[in-house]
Amino acid sequence: MQVLLAILLLQHAVISARAGLITYAENVTAAVDAHMETGRTVESGPGSRFEAMLGSDTYVRTRGRAAIVLESEALDDTRLRVVEGMAIVDARNIDPEIPIRVLVGELEYAIGHDGLYLFEARRVVVLDGELEVRDPDGRFDGARLGADRALIRRPPDGVLDEVRLDEPDAIENLPLVRWSRQRTARLTPEPVFRRGRPGVNRRFRF
Repeated sequence: MQVLLAILLLQHAVISARAGLITYAENVTAAVDAHMETGRTVESGPGSRFEAMLGSDTYVRTRGRAAIVLESEALDDTRLRVVEGMAIVDARNIDPEIPIRVLVGELEYAIGHDGLYLFEARRVVVLDGELEVRDPDGRFDGARLGADRALIRRPPDGVLDEVRLDEPDAIENLPLVRWSRQRTARLTPEPVFRRGRPGVNRRFRF
């Protein structure tokens, strides 16, 4: 039994040494194993939910119709492309020296701060945290988006504008955002001092 446990722990450590470990998959249309394959599109349709790790405490999540590709699984150079639909990155314990990069169209976004980030073709929204924008055209290159800020493509020509969110509650009520918040709460251990039965007074000695 101890040998089997050691083998399982070793396998988990090897898998977790790269980005893309799948931690939740429901009604995902593309066949997926325990890990996202580099360069292979993970597609999902209506009623689906998907979650994979991009770092020890960082997750990418999709819900409904979406398509994402892990372009690099190296933990010191993690790159994810959002091809279709909406994806959210819940970033925690991020090393600013090793940002996670998310590509949407021609733009690249560097996540070097803890936070919650929403990505889709027509907009990128910072719910919490800060993003750095890499823009080959130079208009936004090096720009930083803080909390409650977004880059939005304006019809009909698709010009990008930086805006402040007028109705952040509308973003918070998106099914993907609500599900992501729920997953974060479930995956985050409750602080020790809050555990225990309600109404029970505990005395501590220091």
